[in-house]
Amino acid sequence: GLASHNRYVHLFINGLYWGVYDPTERPDGSFGEAYLGGEKEDYDVINEGAVVDGTRAAYDEMLALSNLASPAAYDRMRQLLDLPQFIDYMLLHFYVAHQDWGQNKNWYTLRPKDGRRGFLYVPWDGEMILDQLNHNRVNNVDVPSGLHTKLLDNPEYRLAFADRARRHLFHDGPLTPAAVAARWMTRAREVELPMVAESARWGDYRRDVHPYQNPPYPLYTRDNQWRAEQNRLLNTYFPQRTAILLGQLRAAGLYPTVDAPELNRSGGRVERGFQVEMSGADGTVYFTTDGSDPRVALSGAVAGSARPYRVPISLEQSLRLKARTLRQGVWSALTEVDFQVADVPLSLRFTEIMYHPPGGDAFEFVELRHLGPVSLDVTGYSFGGIQYIFPPGTIVRPGQLLVLASRLSPTSFAVRYPDVSVFGY
Repeated sequence: GLASHNRYVHLFINGLYWGVYDPTERPDGSFGEAYLGGEKEDYDVINEGAVVDGTRAAYDEMLALSNLASPAAYDRMRQLLDLPQFIDYMLLHFYVAHQDWGQNKNWYTLRPKDGRRGFLYVPWDGEMILDQLNHNRVNNVDVPSGLHTKLLDNPEYRLAFADRARRHLFHDGPLTPAAVAARWMTRAREVELPMVAESARWGDYRRDVHPYQNPPYPLYTRDNQWRAEQNRLLNTYFPQRTAILLGQLRAAGLYPTVDAPELNRSGGRVERGFQVEMSGADGTVYFTTDGSDPRVALSGAVAGSARPYRVPISLEQSLRLKARTLRQGVWSALTEVDFQVADVPLSLRFTEIMYHPPGGDAFEFVELRHLGPVSLDVTGYSFGGIQYIFPPGTIVRPGQLLVLASRLSPTSFAVRYPDVSVFGY
């Protein structure tokens, strides 16, 4: 989703080492220009309730909306607020259990003035996170602009929230234990070595400079406190937090008691004729293959394009499958997957893997070669085990070699392999 970019640096002030810092972008009008297009003057930007760029007219209209159980008020809210992005933003903060965040605290929101998108909420200043494993932020009414609390009155919002939770908290979603741990370790490895300098700079600060508590004073070090915290996150918080959050969402009415349909394969590339099997724990599974929702909004009726699942579905063409379970008038969250049907197997192969090389992870790489006879479009293809997604329009020629290298230190990689053309990091 939309978020500020940052990079880690060693900071020196007048020659004195000050530690590890991470300069970051402010999500203001210039940020909108850079990532959403147009000019910075084209954006309304609000920070913690105060205007940063543009005006607050649209923001005030959004805040003034009431009785959001009304379809008309809810529809107007959807025009002023980018609802899927907002739900993702809320889910992220519920997962990390952000404690220093609220009605007018630690958030930005921006929107193009032309109204092509509603307000987008952007994470900001989120350092009080990932602390207490069972901390429940879901039921707290102190939320940015108070919007989530008001939106809870609308059943369509609650089900939309469940649909996004289904996408992010299950299978290989971005808030599942393995995905979070991998993303975390990508950043942690960037500062593993710099933490030695950071701890040397600040480890004895509380004893020698600012003794704000009674002794004894433990001297912070990378190998003790920092690595202990990494172990806590990797062995306790990340493995358990997803299930705990799901339980909190269920208790708050943001995830149905009816289980969503499970498929024998979660989308992806399949051969023609592949048989898709679905199961609902208890209830009737309805599905569509035309991209529409099996459930009719507002009325909750079964959509005319939806079919009850009876026998496995044979795939003859690429499609998007959407399915919900219906039990005693209650719908489950949405299961949504894309299938790409192909007649020939993928001809892209790993031809070299450099894993844990001398000098460290900065020198890791993988090499791939296209062994097929025709050019291959790999737009959107990704991997299990490494974080890389091929960008739009990536066409690989027959016989072409691709090298994907570690992003930890491209400069160091280039020094070691000066003749290698890196396709991506």
